[in-house]
Amino acid sequence: MVEEEIAAGVTSGVLNGFRESYRRFWLKRRLRKMLKFPKYRWRSVKELSAAIGLNDGDTRKLLVEVNARPQAGNADMWGLESRIGSR
Repeated sequence: MVEEEIAAGVTSGVLNGFRESYRRFWLKRRLRKMLKFPKYRWRSVKELSAAIGLNDGDTRKLLVEVNARPQAGNADMWGLESRIGSR
């Protein structure tokens, strides 16, 4: 009985970890796609947050992970370093 509960807990933890990794992968993919869109070099954090369903702070963390940076003088606008260069 105890072994079954432990196994269920471990399985649940592994699945939750996999689910979160998969979710982060898709969120970052969506951000990259939006930031690569040819018409716009810069995107607002509000727009990006709304598109992926996260708050501004969590969106900024993901933006750093996808190699994006804020615009000089306007921390609310972000772009991919590969398109806009680094500072």
